[in-house]
Amino acid sequence: MEQSVTPVDRENTLRPLLSPTQVAELFGCSLANVYYMCHSGVLTFIRIGPTGEGVGRLAFDPRDVEAFIAARKTKAKRKLRNNSRYFTTT
Repeated sequence: MEQSVTPVDRENTLRPLLSPTQVAELFGCSLANVYYMCHSGVLTFIRIGPTGEGVGRLAFDPRDVEAFIAARKTKAKRKLRNNSRYFTTT
């Protein structure tokens, strides 16, 4: 008997949520900065626990964190000139 194999939909699979501390470590910033980004509306978060303003703990979907990083990637606007003050040749 042949079994059919269903491809895994990686986009819709559940992933463990990240804590504010984990996000701060990924971003290389302070925990206070993560909270500021959340409450200023820049970073999407999930409130776990009781509802209400400032109640419950925050958690982050890894896909939202990845999207946040991807949206903030920038390309160099111009090439740097080879200046011996900034570059050394070996």
